[in-house]
Amino acid sequence: MATKLVLLGTAGGPLPVAGRLGTASAVVVDGRVFVVDCGRGAPSAFADAGLDFSHLDAVFVTHLHADHTGDLPGMLLYGWGVRADGDTALPPIRVYGPTQPQMLPSDAGGFARQTIICPQRPAPGTADLVGHILAGYAYHLNVMPLDARMPDAGALARAVDIAVTPHTTDAATIPVLVCEDASVRVTAVAVSHGHATPALAYRFDTADGSVAFSGDTTVNDNLISLATGADILVHQVADLDYLAGHGLSAADLEHMAGLHTDVTQVGAVAERAQVGELILHHYLPAEPGAITEADWARRAGQGFSGITTAGRDGLRRALRSATGLTGRSMSAARDAHEDRGSLPEQVLPRSCCRLDPRTVPPRASAAMAFRAAPNNSLATDSDDGPGRHHTRAADRRCRGPRPIMALGTRIRGRRHRRPGDVRTACMRE
Repeated sequence: MATKLVLLGTAGGPLPVAGRLGTASAVVVDGRVFVVDCGRGAPSAFADAGLDFSHLDAVFVTHLHADHTGDLPGMLLYGWGVRADGDTALPPIRVYGPTQPQMLPSDAGGFARQTIICPQRPAPGTADLVGHILAGYAYHLNVMPLDARMPDAGALARAVDIAVTPHTTDAATIPVLVCEDASVRVTAVAVSHGHATPALAYRFDTADGSVAFSGDTTVNDNLISLATGADILVHQVADLDYLAGHGLSAADLEHMAGLHTDVTQVGAVAERAQVGELILHHYLPAEPGAITEADWARRAGQGFSGITTAGRDGLRRALRSATGLTGRSMSAARDAHEDRGSLPEQVLPRSCCRLDPRTVPPRASAAMAFRAAPNNSLATDSDDGPGRHHTRAADRRCRGPRPIMALGTRIRGRRHRRPGDVRTACMRE
């Protein structure tokens, strides 16, 4: 198995800037491609990265702001013609994302809206968005098959609304299982992003390792709990001091602080989550020349004992599983050494976090420990350049999720009867 991370675009905010594409990432698992967010230029970046639209399995939307969804139509429509196996359409692209909120967020305490667009459904969810995309391009979907051999348009996409427990400041909530098969499992939690509710963070676990995506968020325990022990945390970042010094008013700055994690805070988030590498993403300011990659990495890495990397468009990471112990032998090793307070490096190699979590007994999956590799680095397919900040090697802890029930079209979270660290879900059309 091979798992790779590709940053397709790293700019934050909807306003296009030269030199960076809008926020989008891809996780590739055994050739299957899972896209997280579809900001400006995502389909072109997808092609530039050498990814195949016929292998696009699913899209995961963190929230429904335009800078995260603006090129979702292109991601679905541009590759339509190749999504066939002979005369048979490939399985639909699944699009996962937030459900519609119970009501339109109030403008109390914020800036005021002037006109409510589509008052009959002013705050649609992901399924609504995808439905409107297909309806809006009905001409293309209905007429193009008359002039070219095209797969069935009815099999192009399926949307899934993810219902999560709303974010609170009281305590971390249990992640919701979004999808799972033999190769990958994806979990999600609600995060805090101003009036954008719900907003989601995601975690991908494969046999090779794990990658978590913060989405847009302030510091919160939900994300830290979700990302705990991940090999990589891809986290948005803002430099509020820079923005304050370049014309952002005090009121704007206050609201920005309620939307994003500042560069001075993100290192502590990564340290609390005990991840292997922190990769910066969704920059504010978005202009590449505003702040150097080295400065981003240096400032964000303060307080973090792992590796901090200033992400850039096209950056790749490969998670490669090594020959290691099985889940049961890890459990035995943990039992043998639990009274010592730490586990010997030769007993639990770094690759222990890269096993199928379903093979790990509950005792081992609760909190498996491993030591970072001697150089505290992950495999990479690219030259990192100056935007990578190395710090001392440190112990990391990996929580392997427990077995989960199957999911379906609309996800409603509920607690499993047995104790566990991942919320299960049931299916409802």
